[in-house]
Amino acid sequence: MSIRSDAPIDAYSKTNDVSNSNYYKKLQDDIKQKRDAGQLGTKSVEIQEKKELEASTQVKPQAPSPGEFKDKITLSALDWEKGFNKDQSSPEFQQKQKFLEEMKVNAEKLRRFLGVKIDFQKRIPELKELFVHTIVQSRSHNDFMSKFGQFKVGVVGQILSVLGVPIEELKKLKQMALSQAFQDNCDMMSENLYNMELCELVFGKNKKSKRSMKVYVELQNQLTVHMNKIGRMGYWSKTRILEEKIAQCKKIKDEFQKERDQLAYHLEYEEQVVEVHE
Repeated sequence: MSIRSDAPIDAYSKTNDVSNSNYYKKLQDDIKQKRDAGQLGTKSVEIQEKKELEASTQVKPQAPSPGEFKDKITLSALDWEKGFNKDQSSPEFQQKQKFLEEMKVNAEKLRRFLGVKIDFQKRIPELKELFVHTIVQSRSHNDFMSKFGQFKVGVVGQILSVLGVPIEELKKLKQMALSQAFQDNCDMMSENLYNMELCELVFGKNKKSKRSMKVYVELQNQLTVHMNKIGRMGYWSKTRILEEKIAQCKKIKDEFQKERDQLAYHLEYEEQVVEVHE
């Protein structure tokens, strides 16, 4: 099919334009409907996502799980956050204040309030031993130790009295403690005098023995003061100390004599062994 060159171009374009066909128009309408439907869906999705984001940002109170609970306990009898600036004449404030004052002066009520149970009945034997020990400590030559021991004697004695220990038994414990202290003092003095005499006998009067003698003399003075404080005033007099020195010197002499006899016996035995071999 040939087209004339002199035919009008506009007439050809109108007759042969695909956009003027019914099929093309229908196709354009379908595309437009689909595009409109797609834009509407996109907007609805955006709106839904925005609503979900706003809902997620809001803090919702969570219900506690069965194993959890909310602690409502206050650490003070007074609620300082709410009641510090509250009128002190209010009945609630006065009641709490009265409660605190009773806690300060009533130890039994405080013990029940705190829920602490101290059973001293099972510790009576231990308290008796402590009572005896503190009595001896209260008679120490050291003034500070003596004062501290006297304080403990009063406290422990009061506890034993409250627990039902009779006064007569406490007196017996005191006598036992003083008797034990007296015996310990005598033993320590005897040992100290023994060391003094032995040190002077072995080392003489050189610098080493003088340093040791100074320590022994100080200990002797402390034991003398301790003996006076346990109720045996003047027991370690010069005469009594001299008698004890004589007794310790005899003890040293006996020990040397015993050692000499053992060496003599060993020497005789060695001589007999040599004669047998010869």
